[in-house]
Amino acid sequence: MREIIKVKKIQPVQKVGLVYPNGREATRAEVSRTVAVRSLADAETRIERLTRAPKSRDFEEWTDVMKTRQDQRKEVLNIPERVSVRINTKKPILVSLFGDVHAGAEDVDYKGFAEDVNLTREAKGYSVVVGDLTDSIHFPSAGDNVANNTKQDLFMESAMDRLAEGGRLIAGFCGDHDGWVKSKMGRQGIYHRFAERYNGAHYLEGVSYIDVEVNDGEKPVDYKMVGSHRHKGYSLYHPAHASIRQELEARGADVSFTAHKHDKGHLRKTVKDQGGEEHVIDCLSLGAYKETDHYSRKCGYARKSKASMGAFGIILSPGEKEVTVHWTVKEAVEDLTRRR
Repeated sequence: MREIIKVKKIQPVQKVGLVYPNGREATRAEVSRTVAVRSLADAETRIERLTRAPKSRDFEEWTDVMKTRQDQRKEVLNIPERVSVRINTKKPILVSLFGDVHAGAEDVDYKGFAEDVNLTREAKGYSVVVGDLTDSIHFPSAGDNVANNTKQDLFMESAMDRLAEGGRLIAGFCGDHDGWVKSKMGRQGIYHRFAERYNGAHYLEGVSYIDVEVNDGEKPVDYKMVGSHRHKGYSLYHPAHASIRQELEARGADVSFTAHKHDKGHLRKTVKDQGGEEHVIDCLSLGAYKETDHYSRKCGYARKSKASMGAFGIILSPGEKEVTVHWTVKEAVEDLTRRR
């Protein structure tokens, strides 16, 4: 008997949603999500910022800010161009000018430097130190030094402690070598907190002016000095050329002094400003305490001897203006002893 199989016709499933022109179908749920996203995108929103934004400044306000910061920095770190001191005395005084000690170097006259420091102290003299007090290791020949940076600083600090007794260290100029400690090595050197350590001594850089009033209680005398560690110019014909040039750019000084060149020299001359009275000026190039080093020998500079080394000793008189320059501190102390 033949079996009859009945085939049930399957009805197509009715799609509920959206049919795109390209035939793609989207369900009701997909359509709802699309509509919701588009609605959120079109809705207005508002953000509330809880963190305060920095205040903007106009040019005038920024100028005030920069000027205030400048004033604050100068109050703490100011380096003056001119300083004044008054020395009350009825007797002549000694002012020793020390430069280019180069403490730490191998070929330094340490004995001669110590003698000059002690003579100044015993005579209750005043002093100005004019830079390159330490060698401050920087040359390739640094291996020749007898002391590292720390010991160099300690040595010179002990010397300046002695010179500063009684407030008699007037000022100190920064030089090249001891300045490199800060600018190239990033560490504080012997000039750190200078005034605080040395009884108010002034720290100076570059061309600076020192006014010394010698007051005997009756007729004060003003002595004007201009100095720098290093100044422009050099001449084969006179070792004091730099200080002479310095004086020409700073008329009115009684004493002009420079260091750096390691060539000791003294020139006394007169100037006559605007047809007025002649004025005597002493121009000094300080002697170094460093006799030689690898660099100077390589460049052909002769070794220094005692005669061309060391500090100048200056005597300033009360009552009437009189500057007496001595080639050595020892000679100045001997003269001072005779006067007193």
